[in-house]
Amino acid sequence: MKIRHLIPCSLLALLLGPSMACLADSSLQSKPDLTQLALETKEPVRFAIDPQRVVDLKGKEGTVLRFKPGSLVLKDGSAPTAKRVEVRLWEFYSCFDVLNAGLVTQSGKRILETAGMIYVEADSDGQPLRLAEGTSMDVSMPSPEGMSLFRGIEKEGVIDWQLPGALAPRPDKRNPLLSTDQRLVRTPRSERYLKELASRTAASRQGGRFDLKEYFSGELGWINCDKFSQQERTEYEVVIDRAQLPKRNGDVVNKEEAPNAAAALLGLDDERVVAIFTGTRGVISATRKDADRYLVSVPKGEPVILVAINQDDGTNQLYAGLSATIGGNISGVRRGANDLENSVSIELGPSSKDDLQRATSRLW
Repeated sequence: MKIRHLIPCSLLALLLGPSMACLADSSLQSKPDLTQLALETKEPVRFAIDPQRVVDLKGKEGTVLRFKPGSLVLKDGSAPTAKRVEVRLWEFYSCFDVLNAGLVTQSGKRILETAGMIYVEADSDGQPLRLAEGTSMDVSMPSPEGMSLFRGIEKEGVIDWQLPGALAPRPDKRNPLLSTDQRLVRTPRSERYLKELASRTAASRQGGRFDLKEYFSGELGWINCDKFSQQERTEYEVVIDRAQLPKRNGDVVNKEEAPNAAAALLGLDDERVVAIFTGTRGVISATRKDADRYLVSVPKGEPVILVAINQDDGTNQLYAGLSATIGGNISGVRRGANDLENSVSIELGPSSKDDLQRATSRLW
């Protein structure tokens, strides 16, 4: 499968790293690189709220946030002086939004299945706010059974998702709308959203049930609704076919002896390869083996699409390729040069953001 044409700078920035980023909005400049780049790919939903009142904030994709009076404070713990503060919410639920933002579903070396990711921030007259000690933000996200909230931390080139040591306990056990185990909230609005979600979900997942569940977070920032994958893994070798990349002149480096130098000469320092799970909702990064090959370890038998993306610095042209669906049986997938059973070749071709979105919209 080939993807054609050019890709906008915002996507390049996320897929290819900070060096290729567009100029960021001033409100994002103080954030760490990965977070700043991820947030540049989407416009947030903005809310002006009274910090001394209970407020329910509804995102465009199903997220509901609740803040209690006095829960938002300045860095030193004092109450904001402004009568109104702004809360901003970014939502990453679709496969394309996750891929576009450079996000993965990994907790260290463990694989996660995600229901969706969000980022939340607030400020008062430009001063960042946090949650006061002993308070929490109520978070409702459409999710299946068995999910928990994970916190996102920039670590080793990715947003790594970690279970908080102690999420804020459920403060209101008297609410009859909340069950003890799943804390399920069903409202007319959530029912409408679930029907819309089902209509947009890939056929393989339409039988799965997503309900609006309520969780609690003691911090703002990155939040991911996940559960660990317990499946045994299979390792695949990904071989990149660069037939359509421009030929380069210059010194020749033995890629087996100096893979990093060879990759730099080929202009591949920022190449990225990821595996997208089509049966469960997940995206993980592959590890470079040498200038041409990557290794990726995926759940055994899990249907997977491999995506490779590279940008030619000389022309600002993006090249991308998707594999056919692989899994327990990789018949129909073009084998790599060494013809190993678990070696898959991906052909890079000129790409665009719209093409990439169309190609991934059918996944989840």
